Formats: sequence, C-alpha cells, structure tokens
Amino acid sequence: MFTPAKIILKTTPDKEEPNLIQKITNCTDRPLEPSIEQRGEYWVLFNYVLASKRYKCYESITYTTQGDYTFLDNIIPLVERWKGPISLALHAPGYDFLNTLSSIAYLRNCLKSSHLVKKFVTFHIFFPTNHIPLYSSFKDHEFFLKNMYEDDIDCYKIAPYAKDDYKSLYKTKEKLIYPINVARNIARTNAQTHFVLASDIELYPSLNLIPKFLRMVQRQKQLFEDRQPKVFVLPVFEVLLNESVPNNKTVLQTMVKERKAFYFHKRICAPCHSIPNETKWINTNETKNLNVFTKTKREGFYRKWEAFYIGTHEEPLFDERLSWEGQSNKMSQAYAMCLMNYDYVVLDNAFLAHKPGIKKHRIQKYRYSSFIAKTRTIIKDYIKPQLQHVYGDNERCIL
Repeated sequence: MFTPAKIILKTTPDKEEPNLIQKITNCTDRPLEPSIEQRGEYWVLFNYVLASKRYKCYESITYTTQGDYTFLDNIIPLVERWKGPISLALHAPGYDFLNTLSSIAYLRNCLKSSHLVKKFVTFHIFFPTNHIPLYSSFKDHEFFLKNMYEDDIDCYKIAPYAKDDYKSLYKTKEKLIYPINVARNIARTNAQTHFVLASDIELYPSLNLIPKFLRMVQRQKQLFEDRQPKVFVLPVFEVLLNESVPNNKTVLQTMVKERKAFYFHKRICAPCHSIPNETKWINTNETKNLNVFTKTKREGFYRKWEAFYIGTHEEPLFDERLSWEGQSNKMSQAYAMCLMNYDYVVLDNAFLAHKPGIKKHRIQKYRYSSFIAKTRTIIKDYIKPQLQHVYGDNERCIL
C-alpha cells in the first residue's frame, strides 16, 4: 500500500536577506533613544521628543537641521514636502526652553499636518551650561528637565513661534551667540539613516527627493561602491516673497524664466552657491529619474563653495568654535573635504528652495563686525593650520 510522504512545514522563517542599498553602502542601523550629555559648554537633551516612526539605515534620508523656536513655522512646509525623518536641534537657553516645549506640542497636536510632525520629526534641545532653564541652586527642585515635556496644549492659543520675535528671545536679551555648528552636529549625529541632508531649516526640498535618490542608488550602485569620497549636491534657489516654493524642476524653470526665482544668494555671494554649468542645468528638461548632472571639486571658481548635499555620517563634522554671528561657519568643514579630495556630484532633477523672500545683504556684516573679525582670526591662526596638519595640505583648497 502506498504511503504518501509527510510534508514538513518550516516553523522558522528564512533569515532576512540584506536590502540592496544596505549591501551597496554596508550601513548599520542606528538607535534612536533619549539621552542627556554635556557637550563642551552645552547641555544636550538628545532625542528629547521622539518621532513615532523608526528607520533602518537604508530606508530613507534624514533631513538634519537646527534653529530656535522662532524658526518653527518652517516645520510644517518642510515635513509636508520631505515626508521622511527630520532630526532637529533647538537652542533653548533660559525661558526660551518653555516656549520651545510649547511650540513643539503645538506643532504635534494643533495643525492639519500635525500627524506628519509626530511621525517624522525628532527634536533635540540644548543650552549653555551657565544658562540652564528654570535653574536655581537655592531651592529644592520639584521638576526635572529630562521629563518636563508634555504632549498636550491648548490649541486655541497662538503658537509661541508665531507671536514672538527675535528681540523677545532670552538669547537676544542675554546677548548670547548662536552656536550653529554645535546645533548642526547634534542633529546630524543623531540621524538614524545612512544618508543625511544637513540643511538649513528655511530650505525646502523638491518633492519626492527621498524615493528618487534611493532608486538612483540602486540603479547606479557603482557611484557608491568605489572608495572615492563624494557627496551629492542639490542646487539651491530663492523665490520672490509672494511666490510659492516650486514643487519640481519644471515649475522652477518657468519661475526662473519669469524672474520669480533665482540661484541662491546671487546678490550676496554668487560663488558660494553657484554650480558648474548652472545655465545648462536650469535649461535641461526634467526627467522621471534622478541622475548625475556633473561632478567637480571644491577648487578654482568653486573654492568658496558652500554646497548643500546628501552625504553620510562619514563627512567631517562642523567646527564648533564657529558661530552664526561670525559667518564662515561652514567653510572649515568644506575646506576639510577639499583636503580629503571629495567629489561634488551635482544632481539633475532635485533642488532646495529657500522660504519665499530674497536677501539683499548679510545682516551679520553690519551687526556683528567684531564677531566676524574674531572668526577670521580663529580660522587663520588655528583652524586652517590644524586641518592641514590632520589632513595634509593642498594649494588648490581655499579657506
């Protein structure tokens, strides 16, 4: 009599195959957990208010940025366009801390796109050690900063970031500097993903940038598998005050032709943000996929380039001795990358656009002249020779 063979069902699943992007980048997952650390002259509450969504290293790109609570009006347009992880460091000394917490709660609970803020945005808070919020050494504490945040607010009140201006900040009244590079590094080092876009909070990305870039990684894996260090540059534009930020390159092209959009800081520092063959870039029609437009070095005409780019955790951090008031705060990091022989790969169908309104001059130049002079001395006497000592010299690199 024939006896059929027994069918044995597997009770344990096969080991998950590595994702293609993970294979290409050899990335490892990074945890997203709250912690408190002292960073030089600052206390940092890392991952103080967490996004609900977690990412594996290969699943997205993290937009890392910084500011104080008066800049939080940018979060809704930013998260609506990005729709991916955002790591945000907020400077909150003294009484700015409470306004910062209220602003975060308002963003997470009171607006049409609050669900996107909860899902994607992680907030870090930091402040100087000698300007700790709500601190007094003469009384017992009934509260602790580490657990003060409550995700609850009266949504009928005006958001703190909407009613207060720069002059009302604790930072302004106490004449504190803004340590922009400390903030940049806090946000970047806490990004979960392998790829990061270290940007300014007022720079909004073109739509669908994350999926387009990740598809490019898979299609053009040779770009990511060689040992040549490189970053992927996004051209930056600014638009007139009453115009909308363009969603894609096709709309941007029309706005440039109608003189409603321009390359960023054209009137302030054209070499700082120009890209190679910029006229050809804007005249080349948009295509479905994201590709390489051109590549160059930060040399020659581009020796003072302050490019914004998609990179990784491998790039040098920003020098924390430099402040917003002193200008040139990104230059030393770019100089280090030049010494390291980085390629700057310009992408063809993606860009950043500044919040509407065109700057005609740098306010720091007139308001903070003493800081600027001090910064130049620090760069010349300390930062530049130290970077040359670490990375070697290259006469084609300028700082």
